[in-house]
Order: sequence, then C-alpha cells, then structure tokens
Amino acid sequence: MDDMMAEEDEEREFVEIEAYRTTVHVPNHRAFALFGPRNPVRLFCAYVAHQKWFDNFILVCILVSSLTLILEGPDDFILADNCPKAPEVLDCRGLPPGQFSQINCPREAGDADFGKVFGACGADDSPSCCKKVDLIAVLKMMDIAFTIIFSIEMSVKMMAEGVIWHHKAYFRSAWNWLDCFIVVVSL
Repeated sequence: MDDMMAEEDEEREFVEIEAYRTTVHVPNHRAFALFGPRNPVRLFCAYVAHQKWFDNFILVCILVSSLTLILEGPDDFILADNCPKAPEVLDCRGLPPGQFSQINCPREAGDADFGKVFGACGADDSPSCCKKVDLIAVLKMMDIAFTIIFSIEMSVKMMAEGVIWHHKAYFRSAWNWLDCFIVVVSL
C-alpha cells in the first residue's frame, strides 16, 4: 500500500497529506535535501506557513517594525551614546553659545538649562538625552525580537516550500529574495 502511495506521489507536483485536522499541501520534493514531503517537521512547517493567521501575524510585525523605524531619529544613537551614565555628569558650564563639544548641552544662551551641570541618567537633574537612552533601549529590544520573528518566518517557509529546486520553492520568488536579504542584513 505504501509503495503505491509513493509511486503516485512521485508523479504529482504537490502532495496532499491529512494532518492537523486539515489537508496540508507540500511540494513533492525534499527541503534542504533532507526532509521529504511526509516528514513531520516539514508537515508542521507547511501547515503553519499556509495559515492565514501566520500571514497576518507577519504583516502586523512588518507594520510595527516599520513604525519603530519611524520613531528612530538619525541622531538618536549619537545622543544616547554621549548621555552621562552614572557616576558621570554632563558639565555644560563655561561653554560658549553654539558650541559643539558637548552635543547634549543646550546651545542657545537663552535656554533655561544653558551652562548647567546635569546629573547622570536616573537622577532628578538628568539631561533630556536620558529619554533618548530609554527609547533606544526599547527600540533595540524590539529590533532583536523582530529579527528573530522574521528569521523564524524565513526558516519555516524554506522548510515548507523547499529552498530552490522546485518551481514554487522559496528562492523562486523575488519577494522572498528581498525578505531573505533583509533578514540577513538584520542578523
């Protein structure tokens, strides 16, 4: 019986397998030259990759990731890196107006905080750059989380569809090339 199923499977482009209370469509070739169409790990990946909730979850992650990029200013990392960390202080006394030696010091003589000594982040008299430090920390954690999520998505799709040999394989789509490029750059 299994020999007959195997012979029928060899002729078809996709194999339809009953799993997870539904029919899972798996390309009829090996993924990574190891996992056949009936491999349980590959079946699970194909099941997940073809679910609507999986696509919607990834789209929401792309949207939120894009929004976090909007929140990052081009100079936020520079300001955060030069913000005083305990036990340091930010001494802005004796600097001429328009100075650039202390990037987190006020530059305008009319500013109420011009010429002041600021405590380290967390102190009552901390400079405004401390808000950037907190924002950058949150954005870095979110960036790591999204990189992990997108790496898992790419791996699941590669396992489900195969990498390149099948005409519906992962790298046969230009969108997946872009997706892979972004994941690799993120890593």
